[in-house]
Amino acid sequence: MRRERVASAPYCDQARGATRGRCLGVDTMRTWPPRIIMSIVCVAVLIGVAPPATAQNQSRSSMAIRDSSGVRVVENRATSDVRGSWRVASDPVFRVGWAPGEPEFENITRGVILAANRVVVGDRGSSLLRILSPSGTVEATMGGDGEGPGEFKSIAGMLHLSADSFLVVDTGNLRITFFDGEDYVHDLRFVGRYGEASYSPIGRSGDRYILHSGGASVRSLLDGNTGWRWSPLFSTDAQFEERDSIGATARFLVLEPDDWNPVRHYGFAVFTGGLIAYAQTDRPQVTWMDADGGIVQIARWDARLRPATDADWDGFERRIRARTNQPDQALFERQLRERRRDFEGPMPLFLAAYGDRTGNVWFSEYDLSTLNVMTYFVLSREGEWLGSVTFPKEIRILQISDDRVLGVETDEFDVQAVVLYRLEKPAGR
Repeated sequence: MRRERVASAPYCDQARGATRGRCLGVDTMRTWPPRIIMSIVCVAVLIGVAPPATAQNQSRSSMAIRDSSGVRVVENRATSDVRGSWRVASDPVFRVGWAPGEPEFENITRGVILAANRVVVGDRGSSLLRILSPSGTVEATMGGDGEGPGEFKSIAGMLHLSADSFLVVDTGNLRITFFDGEDYVHDLRFVGRYGEASYSPIGRSGDRYILHSGGASVRSLLDGNTGWRWSPLFSTDAQFEERDSIGATARFLVLEPDDWNPVRHYGFAVFTGGLIAYAQTDRPQVTWMDADGGIVQIARWDARLRPATDADWDGFERRIRARTNQPDQALFERQLRERRRDFEGPMPLFLAAYGDRTGNVWFSEYDLSTLNVMTYFVLSREGEWLGSVTFPKEIRILQISDDRVLGVETDEFDVQAVVLYRLEKPAGR
């Protein structure tokens, strides 16, 4: 999940024991079942025991071992050693939103790839869904702001189900809406709230959905006051009525009050290949969990956190100056000086994590100066590097299918475009 733009700053970087039928709140952590607490403890302990890199494991491609608990552990080389065996063409299959006569998007939050490479994207700004053909023409427009059937108040999530069927999470109306192509099917009210918390499905396992909190979260009680905010995971039945707690994952690292530091750390939980893959930007590791929260695999790679440097700031400042249209130049310069004052590391190991339909996990390279190309490193379902893929422009990924990547590109005027790239990869990958 990439970070959202922060409205309070004119040049911010773009990013980001429940009982049945009730939400998990901050004050309920003390009532979590013991197995949930133990699940969190296991994740935290396993995350924290990565061995230091040696010359031996830097020279090998990967090594798989199995620990005494039966968890598969894979050690990998650094991302700098990963070759770019995957590729996309310099020109996408289509790009929609920048040319005259094309639809104007306000805030594309989610999108999925349907059957036959049709796509549907949700625009939170206009509360509209648009279905695009494989060539990028608009086939249908649905939704609109409202509370009626098929209307939305706040499009916050989307999940592809099968063929042309998908669901949309509407946190404004506190419900989920099912579609079959352009046809509205039905609504279900399932999104519970505790304060600002909302729960959104990130995947489906059999007849159950995996839910992740997208709002308020609880502070970790592990390893002292780490500063990480944690979000609960649930599984629920097809009617979103019966819920079981799975555990919790780190969501974001809290900054000091009034700290405008652009160097931010996040946690990502994605559902891919029938498993939940979890990663934090401050640790070179992915942890795979099954639908019950049990850890089944861990993959690590050779990496060390490094402090922010003047070169990092210079790249960030170039990016901000190129992307910002602030009429009050004096205010802009003052805000830039304040941001420079708070700028510090350690630098994140990656920007965001995504899962594709075949079970691989994608990590976007962290580069504060990115204005054009953007590189992703791909880790297989077996925990080994598959290669890297470089996009000709900065892209926020919405979904990755077997051979397509759907995303959002933003130009120098902050105008968004929906883009679909054809993915070329070695046979069998």
